[in-house]
Amino acid sequence: MMRGITLLPADDGGRGALLWLLAAGLPREESGMVAMAAPRYGSRPGDFEVRSVRMWTRTLCLPLGDPLSREDLMAVNACRRALLELQRRRPHRLAGAWRRVGGSTDYYIECFGAASSEDERPDSKADVLLVRAEGAEFTLHCTEGRSCSPPSYWEVRPAADPALRAAGPAPSHVEETLDGELRWSDNTTWARAGGAGRSRADDSQVPPLASFGYRTLADFADAVGKLLTATDPSAAEAGPLSSAAGRRWPGRLVPLRAQAEGVGGALKPFDLDSVEQKVGAFQRRLTEADAEEAASDADSETDSGEEDSDDDLPVDVTQSNMDDDYALALAERVDFSPSDARALIMAESGFGMAPEAVCMLCDMSTEEGAKFTKTQLSRHPDDRKCEDPARALCTPRRGAARPRAPRPPRQPRPPGPRARRRRISGWRRTHPPAPSARCC
Repeated sequence: MMRGITLLPADDGGRGALLWLLAAGLPREESGMVAMAAPRYGSRPGDFEVRSVRMWTRTLCLPLGDPLSREDLMAVNACRRALLELQRRRPHRLAGAWRRVGGSTDYYIECFGAASSEDERPDSKADVLLVRAEGAEFTLHCTEGRSCSPPSYWEVRPAADPALRAAGPAPSHVEETLDGELRWSDNTTWARAGGAGRSRADDSQVPPLASFGYRTLADFADAVGKLLTATDPSAAEAGPLSSAAGRRWPGRLVPLRAQAEGVGGALKPFDLDSVEQKVGAFQRRLTEADAEEAASDADSETDSGEEDSDDDLPVDVTQSNMDDDYALALAERVDFSPSDARALIMAESGFGMAPEAVCMLCDMSTEEGAKFTKTQLSRHPDDRKCEDPARALCTPRRGAARPRAPRPPRQPRPPGPRARRRRISGWRRTHPPAPSARCC
């Protein structure tokens, strides 16, 4: 979902951008990432907040008064589940809304593409259809192989969850007719809701959203709406969800990775239960003497009119480097003590970019008159070369003669066996051997 250089907006300290990146399935590494989580002061045991994360060998520190709460990560998990459900759906000639002939209830059929994990034959390549209606659901399995061309015969299997099974007896099978209707074993017939049935040849003319059920799209819209609310500073529900004013608990490192069970790859939800257990065990070891005075972002800024007085000072990057393997091992520890928390420092890495392009060879910038091609501007800021032909080390413009350094004079090769062989071979070329006489 991301290509090239990605910029994190600084309006909210990168909090909103981080939530959307996590909801999109990032980072994709199986090891996940390391986060600094802390118990929320004055809340129930196990409730936590994330103050900084370590991903892509970079550390991002969230604003002091607006960290990531457990509710924010739950919204991220809901968005991941909704995206995963959308990816699981496949186009199919039977997918869409159906209605019983003579009735008014709508039924939605969705295709999963291949056999589900509940299938008795997991090696089957046939499509599996999910039917939802009136709070109940069941699946349809084709018994005629991969093609399942109409007219086809589908076997009805109840849902694995007993709460989703129909109250009355369910039909055993359904048959697809040539006119595009579904004829069930209980002598009921379904027709397309809002139009006649279509054949396999009409699949390319079907809108993409017609293959999704109403509940699938509603869950996705609800998940995205909650994430929009969590990332909108002007929303009433959004805003600082940090600890109580004036006091806060110290934090510890925790691994933030996807759940081990289930399918979904990068879109699997985060395992928040393990994070809650580690934070809860750490909170039980804390005393009131370990509580810290909660500072705010406004307190760290000075209003004396000398905001830029430290701009000329050298930047200290000694704390930016971190051994990720050691940090992950430290996050896995169960016996994380308050003394370990006081010795923990996570310095934020530089995510910004230079406003002007600078040549890596001549140190000329665009502000000083250096020009760069689109290819050079697309490269890393430390690997750019300008196109001024006056500098021999830089990249010249297209069509311009490339300046070349003068070659040193060639030194005569000392005589040796190689030179003697050359003289002999040259003498043989000028004096070919005489033809041999043939005896009779």
